[in-house]
Amino acid sequence: MKKYYQKIINSLIFRIVAPVIILVLIIGFILFLFNLSIISDFVNKLINDDFDRIATEIYNVFDKSLNELVKTGMINNESNIIIKKGLSMGTVENFLRQNNFKGIIIEDNEEQLLVGKIPPLKIINDNVKKENIIVPLTHKNNKYYIYRFQFEPWQLHVILIKDANEYSTLINKVKISYNMTAVTLLAASFLLIYFFNRTIRQPVNTINSAITKRIPPKYKGIYEFEFLSKSIKEMMQKNEAFTKELQDAYEKLQELDRLKTDFLSTVSHELRTPLTSVLGFAKIIKKRLDTTILPKVEIKDNKTEKIIKQIKENLQIIVSEGERLTTLINELLDIAKIESGKIQWKEEDVDLVEVFERAVAAVSSLIQSKNLSIDKVIMGDNFIIKGDRDRLIQVVTNLFSNAIKFTD
Repeated sequence: MKKYYQKIINSLIFRIVAPVIILVLIIGFILFLFNLSIISDFVNKLINDDFDRIATEIYNVFDKSLNELVKTGMINNESNIIIKKGLSMGTVENFLRQNNFKGIIIEDNEEQLLVGKIPPLKIINDNVKKENIIVPLTHKNNKYYIYRFQFEPWQLHVILIKDANEYSTLINKVKISYNMTAVTLLAASFLLIYFFNRTIRQPVNTINSAITKRIPPKYKGIYEFEFLSKSIKEMMQKNEAFTKELQDAYEKLQELDRLKTDFLSTVSHELRTPLTSVLGFAKIIKKRLDTTILPKVEIKDNKTEKIIKQIKENLQIIVSEGERLTTLINELLDIAKIESGKIQWKEEDVDLVEVFERAVAAVSSLIQSKNLSIDKVIMGDNFIIKGDRDRLIQVVTNLFSNAIKFTD
């Protein structure tokens, strides 16, 4: 049982989650105490209550004057209405000044009362369109709270304004609360970082240092890191064995590749010698047949003519196939030389026009057999480059050969 508890205590989850939970609880409790004493909602409520009180008082002043006119039967007397409005606005002006408020009263889009220095009316109207709510407004680095409402019976639009500085004491208290919260969170973060640094960095550095030195890590302590260290050790041992197997396989492949190259080179040389003799004798027979024997043969019937024609065709096939096999053998030798790194390149001045003409001549029989034609168009007069003439002719010939092969 003790071993089981020790395993839990040494686990990474316990060492990280437990202090984090404790730290979160502490921070939450501190924030709870701050929120009980000073919170932004409390400040907003005080501001709302202040504006509601002023707005209600102003509304009551106008409503009282209206009721007096109704009671005295002068509600339809325009002169008395104007006088009552003027007296009411005087009362409102004094009330606003006593409470450190600014404001403006508008009737029929005309200013009837202005108390204090306020932002331009256009700016107020653009930013504060809803009624009966407090809206913050910043103008020329000065912040204001603005509240607007109507006294409907006389169609009066009342806009109340107060400098935000009037609430600086409350705002400062909120700032202090926020700052203390920030400091607390910062301190908690440092404690958390310090704990993680102590708990995690040491085993990580131990394992990382061993890996850097390419030796199996041997960490003992936190269960998860101990398991990780053991897994890395096993992986490095397996990787070392696998690397040795790969090295052995690579050496075997190199040996097989060398044997293949030697085989290709030997076979190509062994084939080229007899093939050269066969091709040479076939050309001599063909030449002597065309120049010495056939001119002296009398062709008396179609059968004889057919036999002579077949002999010529067979000799031509021997020559053509012999040349094709010679080309294949030369290509095999080239591959062997390239793979062994022994191929030699001759750099000289090469005329590209000559290269293409010789390539066309080499595939002329293929062109004729498929009833094709190659049109040569030369634009310019200087096509001299540096390169290996024979290799270039070989490349272009192969390109032409492939093109002819896949052209219908």
